[in-house]
Amino acid sequence: MALAGLLVFVPARLTEKANHSLGYIVNLFSSVPYTVVAQSDSLLGEMLDAADPQFELKNNYLAAINALNNARSELEYQQQFITELANIRAEYSLGRAMLIRSHVTAQDSSVIRRAKVIDRGSNDYIVPGLIALASASAQFSPGSEQAEFTGDPVTDLVWKTAVAGLVKEVRTSSSVIQLINDPAFTANVVIRPAFQREVTFLTEGVLYNDGSGEIHIKHVETSSEVMPGDGVFLKASEQTLPVDIILGYVDQCSYDPDNAVLWNITVKPAVDLSDIKDLVVIRKNNELQ
Repeated sequence: MALAGLLVFVPARLTEKANHSLGYIVNLFSSVPYTVVAQSDSLLGEMLDAADPQFELKNNYLAAINALNNARSELEYQQQFITELANIRAEYSLGRAMLIRSHVTAQDSSVIRRAKVIDRGSNDYIVPGLIALASASAQFSPGSEQAEFTGDPVTDLVWKTAVAGLVKEVRTSSSVIQLINDPAFTANVVIRPAFQREVTFLTEGVLYNDGSGEIHIKHVETSSEVMPGDGVFLKASEQTLPVDIILGYVDQCSYDPDNAVLWNITVKPAVDLSDIKDLVVIRKNNELQ
């Protein structure tokens, strides 16, 4: 039975209802926000990808590669730090003193205080008064004081260290390090001539801050042959510091306007105090007994 020539007549009222319904559906979808449609498309794409048996395998592979790269980076960092700790011992002859590694988690830089917060506290044998060392950038080391690197991290002093401050406050799992440019920081220091000067002397003084962040040394007589570039060392202490350790360098040396027999000395820190990420705290063995 052929239907090719059959004409079907639909009542006009029924046609109007169909057009009305179709228009309603079109208006409904046109009123849906674009973001909802986009999210639906994205979700649909994820569903289609998930249907692919290789999708989950590919994601797991990429996640494993990422985790492996992170582990390699952390391992390299830890190996470098072990080398650096060994170099600290070799450079300063610290013997069996405990070197406690820490990370800086916060900083307090204001007019009245300059400090760093580290992630080590009393649980890690930290006590008030201990000395904290930080990496000293080569650009802060003038002349022959600067380490000459060969490119071999085993033989180089990869982490040329210097005094950054001392432990001021201690909590269970964190501590506050008072930086050497803190307005309240003061310490006994020793000045030694730069190596290239080929002279020998040792002068003691008192390091202090003028409140603006500038570091000075007082009580040094002009009879001492101090010159810019000479090394400034934190003086060894029976309680906390086994040996003198570099703190900075003489930046300027002029006659004290208030006392002609004394030098007016300013100090340039050996450490970039604004960009410290890690610190090593020194604790002598006799303090653990």
